Amino acid sequence: MYGKGATVPHEDIAVVSGIAIPCAADMPAYILSIAPSDLHVGRLLHSRAIGGDAIMVVDCKTNQSVKVDVKTGVLPKDKELNTLRAKVIARKRAGTADEHRRFFDVLEELITEYVERGDDNFDFYQTDNICWPEFQAKLSFAPAKRQAFRHHLVDTRISPELTRAQVELDVLDEKVEAKLIHTLTETLPAGGVSEEYAEFEGVSVDRIVANTALTTHEKVQTMIAEIIAPVLENDGGRLELVEFLPEQGEVSIRFVGSCANCPCSMLSLENIVKPPLLRIAGVTSVVHRGLLKSREDPTKIALRDVG
Repeated sequence: MYGKGATVPHEDIAVVSGIAIPCAADMPAYILSIAPSDLHVGRLLHSRAIGGDAIMVVDCKTNQSVKVDVKTGVLPKDKELNTLRAKVIARKRAGTADEHRRFFDVLEELITEYVERGDDNFDFYQTDNICWPEFQAKLSFAPAKRQAFRHHLVDTRISPELTRAQVELDVLDEKVEAKLIHTLTETLPAGGVSEEYAEFEGVSVDRIVANTALTTHEKVQTMIAEIIAPVLENDGGRLELVEFLPEQGEVSIRFVGSCANCPCSMLSLENIVKPPLLRIAGVTSVVHRGLLKSREDPTKIALRDVG
């Protein structure tokens, strides 16, 4: 995007990660030397729709963007890595300190090996007009499932310019998605539903938000089950609704499975959980809270938390 030897303006760069494992979404930013303290929902977005083995680098000032697809997949098929991953990720406390260190050492070694394979291991796509402000406003969270993503694009009325950028970046296939692209580049009806538009009806963030048959609590439950959960489930992560306080508009959730106690779970909270839930009228805040198991002693938990 900048050419060999050019100075990269880190302060202008945003990253869109399609990596199927949400907690790996900070890896592209790490490679680009973006500090963890600079990661936020406006600068690091998670969108499975761009491809589960893809990342997209955006220059927010010039509107240029490059998407990189990793042909061999971002998770190496390595026996030692899989064994360590089962202990460190899947069963959390089963791994020793040495196994935790070795897991990340092996992961780094394999990622470096991938990068050193050269350009033959990657497919590159570029656009000079990503329409970043619109992308950020409408696609800062996109459903993981392909069909839901199609509904989302129509529901959010993305512009013809942003549609064309998605084609140039190979997010939308010009042949396979021809009818959808035509629908998006034509003027969509402001009210009512045309026959062509109706083809793309289905579950999406906007449809859940606008469903008057659901209570706010039911919208929260549906959003978690239909939109958020499929993103987390890819790596054995889950999300539980602890409670919804309608008077305060507060949704309390907790991560379970592989996401429990994951050091990157708060990044997933900001990038994956909050955006769709905060679209629901009546929801003003989303917080992560632990939920005591039936066998746990609240007194001991409280003392442990304080100490």
